Amino acid sequence: SLMQRVDAAFRYTRYGLVFPRDAAGEEFAQLFRSRVQDLGLQLAYENSYQRDDFSAIFAIAQEAREQNLEAIFFPDS
Repeated sequence: SLMQRVDAAFRYTRYGLVFPRDAAGEEFAQLFRSRVQDLGLQLAYENSYQRDDFSAIFAIAQEAREQNLEAIFFPDS
């Protein structure tokens, strides 16, 4: 099922969340936060950005890299 495939992504313990600062990004972020919490995992890093602000995305990537994350949820194309 789809939920089993989604849950298979939760095999790590230290997650990051980077999402666009818009309605869709906020919705995906809330769903991800809830699932991480439900599974008792650690959301070790979170940040958002305005779409098309490539300098902000670059800065976030640099910052996230320093957090020793195992996986990052990045709901954007």
